[in-house]
Amino acid sequence: MSSSRPSSRDDFEVAIICALPLECDAASYIFDEFWDENGDRYGRAVGDPNSYRTGRVGKYNVVLALLSHMGKTSAASAAASIRMSYSGLQLALLVGVCGGARHSREGEILLGDVVISKTIIQYDFGRQYPDKFVHKNTVVDCRSHPNKDIRTLLATFETDRGIDKLEQRTAYFLQQLQAKLVQTRRRGKYDYPGMAEDKLFEPAYRHKHHVSPMCICREYSGELDPVCDEALISTCADLGCDDEHLITRERLQAKQQSEHDRCDTLQQPAVHVGAIASGDKVMKSAADRDRLSREAGVIAFEMEGAGVWDEVPCIVVKGVCDYADSHKHKGWQNFAAATAASASKAILEFSTRTDKVMKASPAGHRMVPFGRNEDFVGREAALSKLLDRIPPMTIKDNCQRTAIEGLGGIGKTQIALEAAFRVHREYPHCSVFWVPAVDATSFENAYREIGRLLGVKGIDSDEADVKTLVQATLSREDAGQWLLIVDNADDPELLFGPSGLSKYLPFSSSGAF
Repeated sequence: MSSSRPSSRDDFEVAIICALPLECDAASYIFDEFWDENGDRYGRAVGDPNSYRTGRVGKYNVVLALLSHMGKTSAASAAASIRMSYSGLQLALLVGVCGGARHSREGEILLGDVVISKTIIQYDFGRQYPDKFVHKNTVVDCRSHPNKDIRTLLATFETDRGIDKLEQRTAYFLQQLQAKLVQTRRRGKYDYPGMAEDKLFEPAYRHKHHVSPMCICREYSGELDPVCDEALISTCADLGCDDEHLITRERLQAKQQSEHDRCDTLQQPAVHVGAIASGDKVMKSAADRDRLSREAGVIAFEMEGAGVWDEVPCIVVKGVCDYADSHKHKGWQNFAAATAASASKAILEFSTRTDKVMKASPAGHRMVPFGRNEDFVGREAALSKLLDRIPPMTIKDNCQRTAIEGLGGIGKTQIALEAAFRVHREYPHCSVFWVPAVDATSFENAYREIGRLLGVKGIDSDEADVKTLVQATLSREDAGQWLLIVDNADDPELLFGPSGLSKYLPFSSSGAF
């Protein structure tokens, strides 16, 4: 299958983001064809430091990006830059390797399995005291949820038929990926390491010297006892980690019973959907792994999801290469990266393409005078109802008007602020403007700033009728999509009196306020 090349960057709908070169290598093998084999023809936006590869995966035009560094800050910066250059993106897949918990809703997790994010938990967000670290409020308050389109897609994978089909297609694409390397010098790079290499030790059993008479950590056994630096970088075989402390697992035993079956049957990864913990540290503690798994249903640990999640509609797809404990499993990284890449291609088969709302249009403006309230929690029912009404993407023939009512101080502004940031994340082409209606002057000053952003001619003239100019500009259909938030609209006379400000509110089938 071959398709015509995209005419511009705006025709790319999907981004695949990887944090490590080994993850990017595996992801490159799921592409059906590349558009940049003879040089990059699409370029990038001014100020975008990322480098890209472009091509086709199935029915989608896909841009592949490799992060310059690990961690959520680097990921957030890269995701924002991707949005600058590829304004038509509808979905980002964060693809790579991770540490796995012992169980998920679907059952036991084995090395090489794939985890998919239903939600992200920023588990290193909180306060460090001299004696302990306290998560901000609770771990659950640090959750972040995907947009409606992604939630609909993920719901498919929570059905028996959906997850079975996803696992079948993941196994198929994994075989395709491995086959591409058979006749190359990288033959075997993504082969299944084998059941004997899949070892899960008891949580209290430390990765340290067990047989060396020369190292003092041989005598330490407590959970908080120090371990020497040499042990941290040594293999279990070098340290003498005893297989008698391995946890018996039914899934692994079932695989061992079918050891003489075909290899492609043994290597088929299971796919698990659930909460993924993300933070700027590698989880290497079995005790903390199990605690977060109990408290918040965490099934995996990684380092970039929290950064990408708030910048672009995102699904985290990671292959399990270790058990987030102190024991080393480096031999699983390539295979886990390959299973994640294969699952990503399978996910794209399930994803439904949507009509493009705007062609070759730049990212929308955002004029919001406040930063996002990182302490905002709850109000999900009210926010969900509000967001179902206001995103301009859903508007066909009218200008949607919505009012948030309530007594002073109950949080109307905070709900509107959170809605503004979520609309900006889910609908990057939609401009978001915040207009205070404390008095006529604050209203006009905000309108003047909107006019400047939109390049309204004569907006700074002393004789300009600022409110009328901006109203007329936003009322035109070529103004693009917009959301106008009128804050502190508490004075009926100011808004609806003889000289009321309401008559200056724009009207467009592409807008909402």
